[in-house]
Amino acid sequence: MEGGASAGGVGVDTFSQGLILLLGSALIEHGVLSIEMVMEVVQAVAVRMCDAEDIRVTAAGASVLKAAIHLAKQNAQRGDAHGDAHHSPRSKTASSDPKAMAWKRVLETVIRSTASSSCLASIRRLLCYQSKSFLESIGQNRRDTEEDPRAVIHPAEAITGAGPASGGLAQQSELAAAQLEGSEFGGRTRGMLDYAVSLLALTVQYYPATSAKIMSARLWQPLCRQLSYGGFGELSPIGIVALVKVLRLLLEDIGGTPDAPGHSDCHLQLISEGVFQMCGSLLHGPHLRSLELWPLREGGGVRGMTDLLVNVSALVRTPLQPAHLPKETLVKCQQAVYTEGLVHGTLRGLYLVAKRLDDPPPHIPIDLLSKLAMLSSKFLSQFMHCEGLRVLRDCDSFASTSPERVINASLAVASQAGKASVKYYPSIDQANLYPYVYQLLAHNSAPVRSKTCNLIGYLCRHSDFFYQALITPVSDFDGPRTGQSVKSLASNTLLSRLIDRCEDLDQGTRKFACFAIGNAAFYSNALYRHLDPVIPMLVAVMRTSEDEKSRTNAAAALGNLVRHSSELTDALGRHRVAQALLDVALEDSVVGPKRIALFSLGTICVYSSCRLHVEALRPSLDVALESISSSEAGQDPQVAEHVARIRKKLALPGSS
Repeated sequence: MEGGASAGGVGVDTFSQGLILLLGSALIEHGVLSIEMVMEVVQAVAVRMCDAEDIRVTAAGASVLKAAIHLAKQNAQRGDAHGDAHHSPRSKTASSDPKAMAWKRVLETVIRSTASSSCLASIRRLLCYQSKSFLESIGQNRRDTEEDPRAVIHPAEAITGAGPASGGLAQQSELAAAQLEGSEFGGRTRGMLDYAVSLLALTVQYYPATSAKIMSARLWQPLCRQLSYGGFGELSPIGIVALVKVLRLLLEDIGGTPDAPGHSDCHLQLISEGVFQMCGSLLHGPHLRSLELWPLREGGGVRGMTDLLVNVSALVRTPLQPAHLPKETLVKCQQAVYTEGLVHGTLRGLYLVAKRLDDPPPHIPIDLLSKLAMLSSKFLSQFMHCEGLRVLRDCDSFASTSPERVINASLAVASQAGKASVKYYPSIDQANLYPYVYQLLAHNSAPVRSKTCNLIGYLCRHSDFFYQALITPVSDFDGPRTGQSVKSLASNTLLSRLIDRCEDLDQGTRKFACFAIGNAAFYSNALYRHLDPVIPMLVAVMRTSEDEKSRTNAAAALGNLVRHSSELTDALGRHRVAQALLDVALEDSVVGPKRIALFSLGTICVYSSCRLHVEALRPSLDVALESISSSEAGQDPQVAEHVARIRKKLALPGSS
């Protein structure tokens, strides 16, 4: 191939130029051309794209560069992997494979060409493409619905063209029949904009430094608008995913440079250009089902649905928590996500794909749901209204075999629901997470065990609703529950495993296990008879843990064991709990555990059966309290209040 002629030079009509470029793309994609010829084609195409006046030529040129960057990266990495077998892992020497080096030069040439101002300007002209007939159809839709404002159709909901990513949402029959040039051989599976957005996505993915050039070339708004309008019928499912991906990558890079011009404006354009609305539409059930029927090689099927779900979730997640985004902008983004029902859409997508994949459930959508649930009670309410926990359970998100980050994100959502309100308890119970929680309490990952203990703690935060579930054998959750009283604690219960976690090797797990035990004894004495074995474990944590919060939780739990009755006072006496609490009140290095130890000691003093143990304290309780009052800790209002409470309790007759 010779210079410009190979790229459709002067004297070649536009149609022929496009065919030549598409042929070059196919030859590169199938590995037919040598490295030298690929380099020659890339250089010629880069020049031709800059000079092209017809956006169809630009689109065809982008297909060549996209094929070249993909092939070059693949071969360069293969060469690096081969070189790693002959070099030390710490060696900085470049691969000695001449082919790998040649492919790296091709890769660098494609990146430089794509990121050049002239090439980006050409791509921008392409991305400013609008279909007159499409706009007329949209305008007609708006005119037809002016009499009934409730029937107004947003452009993102009236899209047609190459594939269900743009056509599955069409609301009008006239939009469903796109007039496709060259469709005598069957309907198109690719759109004119596919290759340009795929090229940009690969460029930013491999070389993030190019993000600044892309933003400077004013491509952000055209990219947003094309997504909002579905590429005016010129984006296939593959193109939609690539466009969503490039927007997310650019947003991530913008987030790293908050002082960049237009930093906040870019996030606001996601709203004004209808990007969030389009994301919600892409996750609508009819569209996902249409995508499922689309050819697998063209971005359809379950894998295509998963790619769309993951990339849309990643895009929506990105602008929600940037550290330097103005609060007003952040609130507007959250409102848009809420209004467009993206919680429901994400759950719908997960439900449709997770059980049909050979892979574990995708992490990013679940992480998005977790972040949304913790951002606002409104998102949490949407999640629970859609039976989100049941969906996550059905997707195996709580299964011990799932990736740790999937489990942790799922536990975070469930914990947030338990923490937020007692009104969610029936929904949590109906999700029947108990067998999964039982397995996760023995997970080989310490963070998973600790988060599972934390979940149980929040399930017992507002009432004793879940107390019976804690002592029900997990095997019984598969059938009807009797709710009968349990006299002895079976080994296959949540409570038995929770007690074991109080002497877990991991400090964080012990901390949250003590927190959960304390809450399991807070609202009633229903579980007291089963908690005798945990007393020495709590004492050990309170005395020896290096973590202040762990010591505090253990001290609180010990006090709760006598909050409602004297059932465990003998056991507390055997394990010298009163002495341990006093020692902490006197000797702990920080005030937090001192406060709670004094409060729990005051609760113990209520009972006559404990008074003998209190009288045997060393130093005597009177001397100890006087010492505490005169110390620096005694100046703390809560410490002073708890000291006075102990004296008041002791002045009264003991309870039985």
